[in-house]
Amino acid sequence: PQFISEAVLQKTQDLENLMGDSADDTQSDDEEVDTACDELTRRSLLQMCATCSRNRSPHHFKSESKSQCTQCFKAWIPRGIRYQGDELKTVHGKTPIRLLGIHHNMWLDAKSQRRKVIDSAIEVAAYLYKNDNLRIDQRLKVISMCLPSLFSFSAPLIDWPESDLKLLTAVWIRAYKNAWNLGKSTANCLFTFPRDKGGLQVKLPLGTLFTSVWGNLERCSQFDDGTRQMLALCYQEALQENGCLDLLELQDASQHLSWKVASANEVTFACYLANKLDIRVDWEPFHPDLIASAPDATLSALACQVKLPLSIQIEGVMLTATCRDTGPDSTMTIQVGDREYSIPVDGQARNPGLPSLRECISRSYGQARWLYELPGMATDPESDEWADGVKTIRIPRHLGIGVGTSRQGPPHCITSIQAGSLIARNGSALVGEFITHIDTISTATMHYSELHRALQGPEYSAVSLVIADLQGNAQTISVLRSPPKTCQISWARAVKPLRDRRRELQETIRGLTKDEERESASLSMGEAAFVRLWPKLRAHGFHTFDTIPRLNPSVARTKFSCPILGKADTADTLLLTEWLDKLRTVEGHVASLELAHARPTLLPSMGGSRQSLIRRQRTLALLHDRAEVVAHRLMRLELSSSLWGVRIREIREACYHLHKVGAQVGNPLQCYRSAEEGTTALRAALAVVEHNRPGFERHRQQSHWPRLTAQANEAALLQLNALATSLGNSAVKLNLGADLRVTRLPALIRRLYNKCRRDPLEKEAHRSWWETMVTLCRAALRKGKSWPESHDRAIQEVAESWEHPDWLA
Repeated sequence: PQFISEAVLQKTQDLENLMGDSADDTQSDDEEVDTACDELTRRSLLQMCATCSRNRSPHHFKSESKSQCTQCFKAWIPRGIRYQGDELKTVHGKTPIRLLGIHHNMWLDAKSQRRKVIDSAIEVAAYLYKNDNLRIDQRLKVISMCLPSLFSFSAPLIDWPESDLKLLTAVWIRAYKNAWNLGKSTANCLFTFPRDKGGLQVKLPLGTLFTSVWGNLERCSQFDDGTRQMLALCYQEALQENGCLDLLELQDASQHLSWKVASANEVTFACYLANKLDIRVDWEPFHPDLIASAPDATLSALACQVKLPLSIQIEGVMLTATCRDTGPDSTMTIQVGDREYSIPVDGQARNPGLPSLRECISRSYGQARWLYELPGMATDPESDEWADGVKTIRIPRHLGIGVGTSRQGPPHCITSIQAGSLIARNGSALVGEFITHIDTISTATMHYSELHRALQGPEYSAVSLVIADLQGNAQTISVLRSPPKTCQISWARAVKPLRDRRRELQETIRGLTKDEERESASLSMGEAAFVRLWPKLRAHGFHTFDTIPRLNPSVARTKFSCPILGKADTADTLLLTEWLDKLRTVEGHVASLELAHARPTLLPSMGGSRQSLIRRQRTLALLHDRAEVVAHRLMRLELSSSLWGVRIREIREACYHLHKVGAQVGNPLQCYRSAEEGTTALRAALAVVEHNRPGFERHRQQSHWPRLTAQANEAALLQLNALATSLGNSAVKLNLGADLRVTRLPALIRRLYNKCRRDPLEKEAHRSWWETMVTLCRAALRKGKSWPESHDRAIQEVAESWEHPDWLA
């Protein structure tokens, strides 16, 4: 009764006076009060474990140790481990220990460290409350010197739940109140509001956490070491999980995450804090013009090209060295006076040994982060500058072949190789080598602009290059000019208006109309479906928004659809399609995505798959007819051109075979991809003919054409052979994929029957395939299980039928 207030007693008496079910209501209220009393009593009886620091009920402390809970007392602890005769000290895995200034246990639980930070802040607030002999400016000085430093040291290294940060914020605000001699009932908005709204705008834990987290990320990215590699993995994971392409998009997408979800990734959490404080951070930690981002070959080649001066310690004396040339095994030669030394490009110095190139750059130019900040690398008057004043060294990339060359040529040194280009895949040229000839034309008298024009050319055309290394060894390579790179559109950028509108409707204070309520419900359901389907979209390769199916008769009427996702819920796919269709209602958004510059979509939507397949098959059939006409005309020309006709017919047969395999053994998506790949290959083959013989398709009556050079003829044959080989490899991959999906004997027998019916003359190949697949199916069985006897009899009958004259029957 001592826990029951007068208001509760009065309410109980009023309920007793009611007629009917008044007794039941009184009993209900009594149960509610008793429950609250029991909860207070239970909390007062909780005891803290001295090992894990958790508050537990008394029944958890029935072990021999009254200060440890049963779980900690019964946990295994290694004992008897000795080193040089002395027994090593062991502690419980959940006991907090201090390592590198951070208190946490072996389970990486940093609750003790957070408790110490909060307790230290409470001590500062109590000190300011008790000491009246300090002026206000002195008290504020104590706060600025103590509170941020106590928190910022461990803030970016441990997990801070939102509840603990709110508690720490309350302590800080109390310390500010004590510093200004204000009562505890003073409104907190006086300290949290910015100055333009009448507040003091003091430094709070959230701002300190923001500064500490971003500063830690910047320190991790300064040098090319293990921490930078870990940051790169974390950076890519954050972008991929949230469907973003850069940090600015990630900052916009993080506003839709909770504190707990965002704190699982350091980069995502940093962007979440920036969005929470309404701060835009424009930072590119892995920009190619950063010293730490530059590959070893690029950095050493540029250092030798500009003769970069370095400060290096040799035998205890600091000397000035000059970079000379690159050596084998990631080494570089430097000159100190009249002597030459070889140093590694990357890594740490060994004892005894000389420091690496990166260590010398870090010691000689400690504040330099960009390549243009090194002497001699930003002297080009034509180098571009960013709009915000940050200079960058321009490494030109000729999109035709995927290499970048120096502006100071001749000689023309390769300074970069575009990722994904033919040269990068083949490894036929390296950074630091020189381009001496282009199509038998010497580059010794070419300027940079002339070289640029010589490397450009029509798509799918070949160019011959003579590449020489530093020792003068030359090689001739043939490079196929690739199409220009298309832009990408991230999911975060595409769906941002829909998510912002949903949040705006949910956070509105005024009452919503019925239309707005329906809109809010529709947007919420669509976004929930997108969140559920996002893992499946990533698993099927739809990492960017421009890869999903779209129908764009015009920019204003562009319709987006959910792609086919296998076993995805049909209701979710329909909800996602309806949600994406609302993008058309956002004024100017579809036009701002610049879909015309993005890659064309190859995959069908849920609604129009059949119609799209028929259209693609018709396009492929038309290209087959065009290729046959061109091949027939080429066969009637001289021998070199007749070989082109033979190759084009091989490409036609390979296209037909690939499309047939995709329709027979592939899934719907593979069928579409095989049709699109065949269409692209035929178009490329016709483009090769048109490039070497302009107007060949249009002038069908012309029977005499000028003879091509041997080099041009060889390059054309090389391209046509590559197209036929690529189609054949795709068909082989489809067959292998279909084989790997077969793990049961009935399906395997059906595949054998279909293969034998299609190719009855390939008996030995079918037999070898059958024996291999039977072995794989046996291996795929779970451990301890075996096939039924009927399966063994079927396998024996197939084995006996191979020797029968009428084996196919």
